[in-house]
Amino acid sequence: YDVLSNSVSLSETHSDPTCSGSLDGSIDISMSGGIPPYSFSWIDSTSGLTYTTEDLINIGPGDYWCTVTDANGCSALPFQVIITEPDAISTNPILTNITCSGGADGGIALNATGGIPPLFIAWTGPNGFSSSFDILDSLEAGTYDVIITDTNNCFLPLSQFDLIEPL
Repeated sequence: YDVLSNSVSLSETHSDPTCSGSLDGSIDISMSGGIPPYSFSWIDSTSGLTYTTEDLINIGPGDYWCTVTDANGCSALPFQVIITEPDAISTNPILTNITCSGGADGGIALNATGGIPPLFIAWTGPNGFSSSFDILDSLEAGTYDVIITDTNNCFLPLSQFDLIEPL
């Protein structure tokens, strides 16, 4: 992305936050032309926050606008950088309880979405049960715990699901 106006030329590179809700995004701008020193005026039109540094670090998602002015008061046209974040990891679980006492016909369909694919699923449960699948079947009664992480190592905190059987 380059902007050229009044002899001040700009370019930018940016990185988006790694996880939903994280503040590890950044914008790096470079200038040429004009007369240093340069001044910087940033505004995140999403949050209303303003900045006066050349580069932005530890930022979240937003619609960032920057104007750079040189020592002679010449400015590059304002330019926009949109910082986005991945969707939060979430689930829409469907549980099937055990039909008969002592049976093993329960199930959990996790329906995990969000994050940066692929998602990594780690289940634990009764009697040493473990699995990495999104859909589980032939389960016995008990408490099943799951942790979900994505490619960026973002995670959904531990979730617990209880499958019950009739008395």
